[in-house]
Amino acid sequence: MQLETTCGEDRAYEDDMMRQRAEARAEDAVNRLRVAQEQLSEWAGSKARDAQTSLGVTQQLLQLLKDSSGSSTEPAVAQAGIEDDVEMKRHRDSASDADGDANESSEASLMSDVEKAA
Repeated sequence: MQLETTCGEDRAYEDDMMRQRAEARAEDAVNRLRVAQEQLSEWAGSKARDAQTSLGVTQQLLQLLKDSSGSSTEPAVAQAGIEDDVEMKRHRDSASDADGDANESSEASLMSDVEKAA
């Protein structure tokens, strides 16, 4: 009888110890998960701040580009448009003006238009 009680007590003790170890492992896993979630939250917040900063800088650079070019078009595109306008005026003026003096004054007028536009 003594032997059965001892074996039963030993078995109950072992079961209790296994349960306590399992609870300790589960508690440790919960703590690690909590720390990982906090780190993930901090990381995500950091990335969101980085994205906001990058977006702000990009918007500022775009605004500077627009301000420096005087319009929303790129400077090279605007210059090409001006040159096309001047060329069209030259052809129109040369076709309508047979007089050389009139062409010279027209070209001078065109050049002043180009200088004003630039």
